[in-house]
Amino acid sequence: MSHPVIDALRSPDPTRRRDACRAAPSDPSAVLLLDALGEALGDPARDVSRAAADALAAIGRQHREVDATLRRALRSDHPVRRYRAAATLARLAPPSPSLIPALVDGLAHPEGDVRWGAARLLVDTGRLHGEVL
Repeated sequence: MSHPVIDALRSPDPTRRRDACRAAPSDPSAVLLLDALGEALGDPARDVSRAAADALAAIGRQHREVDATLRRALRSDHPVRRYRAAATLARLAPPSPSLIPALVDGLAHPEGDVRWGAARLLVDTGRLHGEVL
């Protein structure tokens, strides 16, 4: 038997996947959904990947286990997944230099909001860590 949120994340319907991400933080077993949400960071539908990032940030405020999921996503081959993981980590704690490779990759992304977010986070990282400048 599978969890209903995980089933919805496997749906071909992006609206259903987005709604599953939005429901995840209020689920009593939210920490069991971390890997699936980490995968959803790279979803081809922008609304889904953003909702997954929002869900992981919300869960991360209560459960430190999210850090491991996001760190694994930083090593992904998928550039959007890496960027969303870096941006989510920066929502949970001040951005660190370890996020720089994912943020630099984000600067080359075709979506303007990804480029803008990556640039903003690089500036924030530089303000906190002079060596980044």
